[in-house]
Amino acid sequence: RDSSVAGVRECALPIYQLRQALDLQAAGDLSGAEQLARQALTDAFTLQGRRNTSIAVAQSMLGSILRDVGKFEEAEALLRQSLASDEALFGVGHFSTISTLGALGTLYLRQGRLVEASGAFEAAVKITERKYGRKSMEAAELLNSLASAYASMGRPQQAEQAFRRVFDIAKKGGASSLDLKAGAANNLAIVLQQMGRNDEAIVAYKEAYDANAAFFGTDNPAPMLNLMNAGVLYRDTGNFPL
Repeated sequence: RDSSVAGVRECALPIYQLRQALDLQAAGDLSGAEQLARQALTDAFTLQGRRNTSIAVAQSMLGSILRDVGKFEEAEALLRQSLASDEALFGVGHFSTISTLGALGTLYLRQGRLVEASGAFEAAVKITERKYGRKSMEAAELLNSLASAYASMGRPQQAEQAFRRVFDIAKKGGASSLDLKAGAANNLAIVLQQMGRNDEAIVAYKEAYDANAAFFGTDNPAPMLNLMNAGVLYRDTGNFPL
């Protein structure tokens, strides 16, 4: 058989396994996704040596899956290895490097390691803004995670500023960014409510309702919850709409 063709097939095998693992992860089968991602990582090492793109991708994906199943220590080790590989193979500004930084930030956030989470997200946002622009959707998605870290750290002013930026970017993104717009508006409302700025929070909840209703439909629990939260604030402030 042709050795060059065989080599291409061997290189493609881990990528095929990772795509299957990604499908299983999206479907909620984390056990199956973990098994396939582990096999892909093993095959990448066996077939291609230690310095190749498949290994970095497999480390990042397996790390994200392990994060989702609560195997945080192993997840962190893999994501750190992936980040080092990404930087060496692709450079600091590459999409894979940014993605792995974001995955590390999410891992830290779930563990309550808020300073490390905000540091990872800040680094990812800075690189993304430099590469794609301050008003890009790529930057907005990471900025949304950074805002959540700020809110959890008890830094409401920074959280407000970041959520407002995410909302403004998502608002210009049209139908494809309605879910991001709704999430940013809802989280902004919560932060404003915590700061006692209830009138502004009501406006933000209404923005979240409009986006969720457009994305999910008015009968979905998400917009109904936005309405309920706004109603509670109307009651508490006494400023009922006419």
